[in-house]
Amino acid sequence: MRAVTVYGQIPLAQTATGTSGTKATPTLPAYDKTLLQPPVIMEPAPGNAYTLSLQNDAAAVNGLSIPHVGPGLWGFSIEMSVLNQVLGKNSSLIQVPFLNLMANLIERSGGVVVRIGGNTQEFATMVPFLEDGKTFD
Repeated sequence: MRAVTVYGQIPLAQTATGTSGTKATPTLPAYDKTLLQPPVIMEPAPGNAYTLSLQNDAAAVNGLSIPHVGPGLWGFSIEMSVLNQVLGKNSSLIQVPFLNLMANLIERSGGVVVRIGGNTQEFATMVPFLEDGKTFD
């Protein structure tokens, strides 16, 4: 067994203290059998029915998100390995869920920048064209 003694640490020097008034808990707090008493309901009781009106246009709602200037989204990237599943083979076959996501982002931020490649972007190469009308391969 090894030990290290450190002298003169301030404010960690030894000080005399009294013992605390609480005794050690023999079980974990999760198994504590203390029963909490609910507070008394105030008079008159608070209301429990509310009218909530919702806007159809996100731009009409103040404080919905932080203000964005132009395409203010920090980053959006699509990994090359799942590109065909997300975007489709070419521009005529773009997947509807992806279009809905882009429409929502554009409505809320005014624009969106998509980076193709994700983690494998450094391995992607630019080619002059692809056969069969493909956009990505």
